Amino acid sequence: MKNAAALLIALLLSAGAAACPLSKAVTERYGITDGGMLTPLPLAEPNADPAFLKLSLSASNLISDGFEHTLFVDRQAKRAWLRRTSGLLGVREWYGPIDVSGDSLAGCDDVADKQPGGDAATSKEHVGLAELPRTP
Repeated sequence: MKNAAALLIALLLSAGAAACPLSKAVTERYGITDGGMLTPLPLAEPNADPAFLKLSLSASNLISDGFEHTLFVDRQAKRAWLRRTSGLLGVREWYGPIDVSGDSLAGCDDVADKQPGGDAATSKEHVGLAELPRTP
């Protein structure tokens, strides 16, 4: 019975990332779940250019106020930054950059396309203008 429950939880956690090889690879590489990360990443400055591909990593909803992880992928540089948020404690942390040069983007859908309005400009509202990177 315990094995069946563990299998069900694992399937639910991986279901959202299964269609996107990059999401699955990053989730497995760093042990990302609603509860956090098993492998720590270096903290980073916010980096959420609206041109970046935006991927949601952990949205199993098993924990009502668990962490939400969003990956912002710079397809040209083949690097990504991870934003971790949570409502309970007001967590808003950035990690990266993550090398994603060996990971496929086939089947990866930008979450900005799924938001009301459906275009990349909408993501500015959800990212926050203060988080946009400053060019040196």
